[in-house]
Amino acid sequence: MKKLLILTALLAGSSLSFAGSVSDTKVTQLYCGYFSTSSVCSVVFDKDFSPEDSCITGAGFSKLKRMQFKLDDEIGKALLSIALTSYTTGASVNASSIGTTCTDGFADLKYLELKK
Repeated sequence: MKKLLILTALLAGSSLSFAGSVSDTKVTQLYCGYFSTSSVCSVVFDKDFSPEDSCITGAGFSKLKRMQFKLDDEIGKALLSIALTSYTTGASVNASSIGTTCTDGFADLKYLELKK
């Protein structure tokens, strides 16, 4: 019984880890160093992500397609590299966000997978 409860808790936690996602999309725009900090980049996709991330403030066109990330660690630099590769080559990506640490009402990018 104890093992079943632990397994249920792990599964519930893993299903909540991504607040919004988009699959088989292309990067249409990428920019860094805006608003109040130069350590943040935004990536814009050609599809809306779903479900709508809870941190999005408003239903504007760009906020449903845009996620952002910080460049202050190695993961941020890797995300930038993958986003630039996708933008340059036109390759599709899968992306997910976690909406708990949003800046300026945009979803935070936490996962980016480059597809062939």
